[in-house]
This record gives sequence, structure tokens and C-alpha cells, in this order.
Amino acid sequence: MSTIDIDQRLGARIRTKRVAAGISLRLMAQRVGVSPTYLSMVERGLTKPSGGRLSQIHKALAKGVYKRSGAGNAKINGVEN
Repeated sequence: MSTIDIDQRLGARIRTKRVAAGISLRLMAQRVGVSPTYLSMVERGLTKPSGGRLSQIHKALAKGVYKRSGAGNAKINGVEN
């Protein structure tokens, strides 16, 4: 598998998780501290985020999943806390 394929798969997974969490591209970019254009390029596999940036993306997605599950039932990635 080439680096381009891996970047595209990673980007597609980020986008799928973001959309499933109900987070807009603009809000996600704001939470991560990047421009919507940059985040869009990551999601399309056109640029590769650094390890630190990838960690920020993960945290922003986890926050979105937590909020979307509702205040009464705290869930992260489908696991009740």
C-alpha cells in the first residue's frame, strides 16, 4: 500500500467520524486550531497531519462523540461511563 493510499484512508476515516459525530468542517477546524481548508485537505488525503495535529484531531472527535451522546448518558466511542 502506498503512502498516498494510507493518507487517503486516514483522511476518509477522519471525515466519516467527524460527520457521524455531527461536527461541521468549520467547527472541527476551529477545535483543532487549523483552517477549514487545511482540514479538508487532510480529509481528502492531500496532506498528512503531524503526530501532534493528529492527536488534536482525535481529541476533537472524542469531544464531539461525547457531546452528541447526551448529557444523561455519557458515552465515548459507544462505551458508557
